[in-house]
Amino acid sequence: MDDVRKFCQVMMESKEDIFFAIVSRETQTHIGNVRVGSIDWDQKVTGFGILIGDEEFRGKGIGTEVMELIKELCFVELGLNELRFPVVCENQAAIRLYRRADFREAGACSRNFEKSGRSLPQVEFVETAVEWKNRSRAGSVECRTPQ
Repeated sequence: MDDVRKFCQVMMESKEDIFFAIVSRETQTHIGNVRVGSIDWDQKVTGFGILIGDEEFRGKGIGTEVMELIKELCFVELGLNELRFPVVCENQAAIRLYRRADFREAGACSRNFEKSGRSLPQVEFVETAVEWKNRSRAGSVECRTPQ
């Protein structure tokens, strides 16, 4: 538990990372965390990670909702141009989430993720601000000024 607290403290003090708790509005329960980072302010690119640790809240669309909030934060509030991050190939729940959230697969990562003596292949997911804005505004109707 001390390692988790230390990691959280480092994230909260970082200038290249933004760290959030995911909290249920209904129960006020802390159900997970989101990390935006490390942010490359010069290139306007960031990675991110999401964890819904409370299994009771998984599979309820919360991850998809959080993804949209993160995209708005990154592309509108922070003015970033791209979200780009690796995902371990065997993490099928995360891959389904990112596909539902309209991230596209950019290909295999050059480095594997090392965990418990295992070398796990990763795939990279990406979405650009332009892609997000075009899709966000591409509804079935539009409003125009009368002529």
